[in-house]
Amino acid sequence: MALAAAGVLALVVILVLVTGTGQDDPPQQLIAAAPNPSSAPASAPADPPTGANIKVVSAEATCPPGGTPGMDAFDGRPATAWSCGRSFNVDGQVLRIDLGRSYAIDSIGLVPGWDDIATDGTDQWSRYRTVSRVSYRFNDERITTFTQRTLDQRRLVTTKIEPPVHASQVVLTVLQSSSAGTADATAISTIVIHGH
Repeated sequence: MALAAAGVLALVVILVLVTGTGQDDPPQQLIAAAPNPSSAPASAPADPPTGANIKVVSAEATCPPGGTPGMDAFDGRPATAWSCGRSFNVDGQVLRIDLGRSYAIDSIGLVPGWDDIATDGTDQWSRYRTVSRVSYRFNDERITTFTQRTLDQRRLVTTKIEPPVHASQVVLTVLQSSSAGTADATAISTIVIHGH
């Protein structure tokens, strides 16, 4: 009985929808559209442009005698590093990096010590101080500054920069270093600036 009542109710609803309510309603049509099987599928949104490692034009620092050139951190050779002595045993070494033109910089990474074992077997990592905390100041409109803690890890430690910063120069400042050995100089083996 309930099944019959449900069937009658469904029939009444269909008749009302098809014939209308008796008022002067404009006729309504139900249009169903299916995609044309020959049409191509919608394309996925394009990936954002991918960047690359930025080639640095120059990297300069003013260090006490005995340091190495700033560009040594960008040459890709494991036997070299930028090293800079601490004036009056205080951190604050500054490396001014010129990119030559403006880039959208999306990350900066560094190896926060001298990651090399010399031919005589001397581990340079344990000889030089490691960079524990560093800041990057960009020459964009806001003079954006990022601070990075490295935890003195013997590997490339990268800071993502989101959103990317548009700049042509970066000023790296060693805010804190850790004593790993006898030299009162801080070393950075590698610096990688990434963007497009």
